[in-house]
Amino acid sequence: MDMFNENPMFQEWNSILSQRKTMSRPEGMESASDVLQDAFRIERMQQPRRREILPWAVSFAMACITAFVLVLHFRPQDTTTILASSDTAKSTFTLQDGSKVCLNMGSTLEFKGDLSSSKVRSVRLKGEAYFDVAKDAKRPFVVKSENMDVTVLGTQFTMSVRNDMPASVYLQSGSVAVTVGNGESATLCPDEQFSYNPNTGVCRKSASNAANHTMWAGESLKFNNVPVSDIIVNLNHWYNVDIKCDNIPVAVNTRLSFSVRNESLHEVLDAVCILSGMQWSCSGDNFVIY
Repeated sequence: MDMFNENPMFQEWNSILSQRKTMSRPEGMESASDVLQDAFRIERMQQPRRREILPWAVSFAMACITAFVLVLHFRPQDTTTILASSDTAKSTFTLQDGSKVCLNMGSTLEFKGDLSSSKVRSVRLKGEAYFDVAKDAKRPFVVKSENMDVTVLGTQFTMSVRNDMPASVYLQSGSVAVTVGNGESATLCPDEQFSYNPNTGVCRKSASNAANHTMWAGESLKFNNVPVSDIIVNLNHWYNVDIKCDNIPVAVNTRLSFSVRNESLHEVLDAVCILSGMQWSCSGDNFVIY
């Protein structure tokens, strides 16, 4: 009762009622003071429940906001995947859309999201890779690099983008559209190549035996009556080196048959030179056949 007596409003009501004690009211009707006491009692009873509900509601809202932020942060389209091969071995991968890629030594392939559902299957290459792209007419496959982009729908080709060499594409089957840093573009047919030197801005499209630039992606090199000049090209890809030839006439007119699997580069160069009558030398990472 003290809590009501201390309330200013209740005190005001008591003052009014004390001045009108002679007034009567119908039987069974509550006095104004009784009604006011009931009102205050109900208000006091409801306040603890409101205090209990409010923290729960705030916690629930914060949980929903946190969950929404986490979903946005970890959406599949924001996930970056990086595929890499070591400096001493190549690596083969099957991408989410069914495409296959073989990374030559020291190469990386990077892409965001899920290639099986993205509108454009976009990847970024550093180094050298062989692509066997799964066909999908509605979703082009784009290989990007610093100075060259290649767009395909389904095909087999090799792309090389190394810092010390011109960017190049060798098409084995299908068709590709190439766009380079200076704005030039070209469409390739099977057994054609396209190269671009970013230092000079020179582009070159020409006929090429694509097999010489794609065989390295297999488990072995198999040569059957192949000119030494073509063998050298294959060895450059297989061992990730740059072999020069100073005796072009002999290299073009001499044909050899042999296979390479686990042999070292020195062992293979010895065999080539013994069979062709040439010699080879090296200075650091520079190899020359003469």
